[in-house]
Amino acid sequence: MNITDEMCRAAISAMKADRFQGFSTPSPDRRSWGAPHYIRDVYAKPGEQEVWRGSDHDEMIERCEIERMRLALAAALKTSNR
Repeated sequence: MNITDEMCRAAISAMKADRFQGFSTPSPDRRSWGAPHYIRDVYAKPGEQEVWRGSDHDEMIERCEIERMRLALAAALKTSNR
């Protein structure tokens, strides 16, 4: 497959809109943040925004990157099918 400039532009554009947000919940004493950690898609309808939930902060960061990449690749591949 030839990766075209148009595909790259579509991927870059898709990644600009930071629609995936990772966040953590405060501890009961509100002195720290902890599990569970969440990722939400802020473009989704309320009640359908949660993409991932887990107990590991590093995994949450990686999942955010994966979801952003998934969006970028989908945009690039959609462009290649035109």
